[in-house]
Amino acid sequence: MKSFHKSWVLAAILVAALASALAPRAAAQAGSISGTIMDVNGNPWAEVTIRAVSDQGAKQEGKTDSGGKFSLPNMRSGVYSVFIVFPPAE
Repeated sequence: MKSFHKSWVLAAILVAALASALAPRAAAQAGSISGTIMDVNGNPWAEVTIRAVSDQGAKQEGKTDSGGKFSLPNMRSGVYSVFIVFPPAE
């Protein structure tokens, strides 16, 4: 009878190990930030650099297109500050 219990426990351990090994992994959630940059007259700003900085310090940059639209893809979840980067004054 003891050998029956040992084999039953061994089978249960193997099933638990297989279930945990074959369980789907949690995918990293990625998002994006997108929008349109316009001046005070409602005209789109083209070729302006946009920078997003996360609360953990990670930075990502992109540029607006001819219509003032931008998109920053593949960003981790979190809180971001979005900045317009002006060229340095000459």
